[in-house]
Amino acid sequence: MLSLTAALLLFSPVAAQPQRGQTNPIEQIEQLCIYGVDYSIVNVYAAEESDDDFFEAFRRINLLLISEPEKYNFERAFRTPVGTLDIGPTQQNNENCRDRYLHVTTRVFPAQEEVMSLVRTYRLPQQEGVGVVLVGLLLDKSREEGTYDVVFFDIATRDILSVRTVTGKAGGFGLRNYWARTLFNILRSWRR
Repeated sequence: MLSLTAALLLFSPVAAQPQRGQTNPIEQIEQLCIYGVDYSIVNVYAAEESDDDFFEAFRRINLLLISEPEKYNFERAFRTPVGTLDIGPTQQNNENCRDRYLHVTTRVFPAQEEVMSLVRTYRLPQQEGVGVVLVGLLLDKSREEGTYDVVFFDIATRDILSVRTVTGKAGGFGLRNYWARTLFNILRSWRR
């Protein structure tokens, strides 16, 4: 029972926030490895575009992180230097899930166990350090928002250091830009 309670606390949105008088372990990290956005378990609600349209948008959203680093500025958001920006592992996961049906008829989030499992499956060229991945949970067109888990993890052990569930407002012209705006808004408002 105690381990279940500890697991629930670890994966609650509050887990990423230090309690009064405590130090946030994420603030003590010297450098981050950013792995982009993993959409391999995301659910899409109330959107008319096809799964293929979304798969292409997911690929292009991750490419934006590289082509527009000032706009999607992880270093500024997390207030920690970024040593590596490697979207390869998440792009591979996103590509491997193309046979999955994305659209759901109710607003449902993937289980936290799925998020943990994703982190363990990444094939990473880095052997140590702290990795960060955004895991897409729900893209809700009816509310014009996307919800993600921002996962900080130990690269060597794949232990989860922190998980924070965040939601960003969507907007913009075209499918890629519309959902990429959720990431922009999340990074812009991080820790506020």
